[in-house]
Amino acid sequence: MTFMGRVMLSPVLFSTQRQRLPALLTHEMSHAHLRTWISELSALRLPQWFKEGLAVMVSGGGGAEGVSEVEA
Repeated sequence: MTFMGRVMLSPVLFSTQRQRLPALLTHEMSHAHLRTWISELSALRLPQWFKEGLAVMVSGGGGAEGVSEVEA
């Protein structure tokens, strides 16, 4: 998750789920990067599907590993 401009990751990503780390880090960094370019109010106005879809696309599927394209 991103909170107050900082990316916070689960500790399990550094041990048992290490293979997910690059994709999830990229996913969360895309959220943080977006927020540096637009105001907080503008970020809130963006549709959730756009913010999450952009992050998943940029990360190559990070954060949506359990969902197929059809389900999404």
